Amino acid sequence: MMNLYLYIGLTILILGGSKLIYNKYKNNSKDTFKKWYYLVNKLNHHFNMDESIALAIIHVESNGNPKAVGDNGNSIGLMQVTQPALSDVNEFFGKNFSLSELVHNPENQIYAGMAYFNIVYRRAEQNIDLAIRGYNAGLRRAKENDSISQSYLIKVKKYAEIFKQYIGGVNVNV
Repeated sequence: MMNLYLYIGLTILILGGSKLIYNKYKNNSKDTFKKWYYLVNKLNHHFNMDESIALAIIHVESNGNPKAVGDNGNSIGLMQVTQPALSDVNEFFGKNFSLSELVHNPENQIYAGMAYFNIVYRRAEQNIDLAIRGYNAGLRRAKENDSISQSYLIKVKKYAEIFKQYIGGVNVNV
């Protein structure tokens, strides 16, 4: 176990991360990570999304907390889904989710977040960087190359690299 944390720490240092990022990541329990990975993996047949990016978005948006609430109560859950995003998901995927319904259901939170990312990715003409930025700031703002969405992209890509290493080196389906 200690070797795993050492490996993750070295990976973060190599990627230019800081001690603060390492401590934040380390504090997420392995069991919590495994639970979210299991759900991402289970739902991914709908979206064919890079699972490390989905996990990175979960980490950046909520630090793995399914009860997280942001944007003055306008975004909720693991992937901080908003009502406009949820409306797009409902229309595009034929669902009938409400924000209040997602509050206590992490699987639906992940489904809605991955579905919305899929929509943004298609609208971004399969440009993954633009899709990541658009997930956070909206596609129009992301296309304007604003600093907030650029900072978000850097964080997500950094954590995606960490999760790729973690997924590749640990049997998370135990």
